[in-house]
Formats: sequence, structure tokens, C-alpha cells
Amino acid sequence: MSAEVPCDGPCNSRWRKADAEYKRALAGYDPLDADQSRPSPPEVQPVYGDPWCPRCKNQIHEQLSQLDDLACLLSALPPSVNARNDDKAGLVSGTREVPSPSRRMDDLAELGQWLRDWESVIRGEDPKPHRGYLASEITTITAWLVAHFGPLITHPRRGR
Repeated sequence: MSAEVPCDGPCNSRWRKADAEYKRALAGYDPLDADQSRPSPPEVQPVYGDPWCPRCKNQIHEQLSQLDDLACLLSALPPSVNARNDDKAGLVSGTREVPSPSRRMDDLAELGQWLRDWESVIRGEDPKPHRGYLASEITTITAWLVAHFGPLITHPRRGR
């Protein structure tokens, strides 16, 4: 990819907002109307990346490497913390699955699935089935993804 692509990260939030306002103003501009002046382009310049700028790459890498620690902290919470109520508020009409009694375990299972999916994308194969205990699986896959961060961060299916 070209480095002439604006970074998708938070470093460009001001530029994205200014660019959207400029495009809206330009769409409403009528060159035949003497009372209007042509909108000027935003003064804020984007930060370019390939597809991410170095600062955002470092932030993503740091956050990815902390996932296993956070998952371990979440799994260490007492069962009473974040337990489901019997109000069935999380169920959608037609849902056949009964949620587990613990939202945190559902969150950890979802994180494990998300990590397995990313691992399969980088490996170029179908997602592997759930393996091992949830905390050790999250730690193992997170370590693998951190070690293969370069292909992960530049893969075309990076979640745009």
C-alpha cells in the first residue's frame, strides 16, 4: 500500500471531522450564487500510514500484548461480579441459545473466538476449534499474534 493513505487510527480524528465538514460545505456550494464564497479546504492535514502510522501501530501492538493479562484479571473476578440477572434482558426474540450465568465468561469466550479468527486469517486457514482452557488459549494466541504483528497489522482484512 502507498503511504499516501490516511491512517485509520485516532490520530486523524480531527482531520476526518474537518474533511467531512469541508465536503458537506462543498456539496452545498453554488458557484453561481454571488452571496456564497467557495469553502476552503481544512487546514488540518492527515497523518499518513501504510495502513497505520507508526504511533498507532505502537498503540495497537501494546494493547494487543495486554489482552492476555486483562483476560486473566477478568477471569479472576468472583462469580458474583457481573453475574446475569434472571430478567432475560440480553435475549433477542427468537434466540435459542441460553446465555451462560456469567457475562464475563461469555466475554472471554467471545475474545477467544475473535483471537482464533485473527490467527486463522494470518495463517491462511480455517479457524481452529477451541483448544485448552480459555485463559491459556487466550494467552497462547495473543502471544502468537504479537509475534506475528507485522502481517497482522497490514493484512487486507484488518477490520476496516
